[in-house]
Amino acid sequence: MKLKLLITAALVAVALVAAAPPAAAEGNIIRNGKFEQGPGDEYGPPYWNTGIMGFMPKIVGKDDNGDNIYNYICGCGHNMGPTKPEVGVRCEKCRRYSIAEETGGWYNDNHNLVKLGPGKGSGYGIKMTLPKAIGENQGTRCVSDIVHVRRDWPYELSLDVRTKGAVVRVWAEGYRYADVARDSTKDDVDAEEENKDVKDDDNDDDALQSTQSMTRVIEKCYRAQINFGSPGGWTRKSRIFMPPERYKVDFFQVKLYAYMPGEAYFDNVVLRPLSSYEANKWMSTRKKKKDKRFQ
Repeated sequence: MKLKLLITAALVAVALVAAAPPAAAEGNIIRNGKFEQGPGDEYGPPYWNTGIMGFMPKIVGKDDNGDNIYNYICGCGHNMGPTKPEVGVRCEKCRRYSIAEETGGWYNDNHNLVKLGPGKGSGYGIKMTLPKAIGENQGTRCVSDIVHVRRDWPYELSLDVRTKGAVVRVWAEGYRYADVARDSTKDDVDAEEENKDVKDDDNDDDALQSTQSMTRVIEKCYRAQINFGSPGGWTRKSRIFMPPERYKVDFFQVKLYAYMPGEAYFDNVVLRPLSSYEANKWMSTRKKKKDKRFQ
């Protein structure tokens, strides 16, 4: 998988507008995880994003050395310039939210397929409607704002899901500050799964690493996944995880994703740091030697 993970200092500021830690120091760090704050705007409820920006590189000329010069074109057609949009950046024209992926116009209609719907109980939840053409291809997405988190600490992701035909996967995706070598035309990404002794369905992490030019960027570096499959009734799943030493994170984002024709419903999304007691107890169950951070 190829990811170009470059962002300028100006775009960092834009990406982090909503990334400050929540007011509550404990409990759920994802704002509006129960979706009870109403519909928001056309691109999603408060603190969530259904208007997903995709973009592609386009050759716009050559430099003095004869190398190609690239600009990044939003799926709406807007030229966003030579710097690849990072997570949280919005297109100046269409205002869709970047998840830093080269998907072109695939998700231009995503916000029309992902709306508030009935949650678990009497409140709101997220409803995804997947027609055949969408479900059998790119699927649908809803992503939270990124939030600043504590490094080197275990977290728990949990939520309720039900489906009608669709298949659901959910990620807590980690980002970090990094000084990397700038190369706006090439990206090298290493994918690595932790806990390989656990079967893939239970522990399907992608650890992503980027190497680019010496400029400060935000890079995607970690992913913890929960596979829900296609539960007919409301089903709650949870997972405790901690990014390995090599993939420390500064931010997390929750990504709700569904594919295959049908419908998918989400509610009560919680991402929380474990208490000190929980962290020690969890670390004691690990097969590896107990981490010194919890001794």
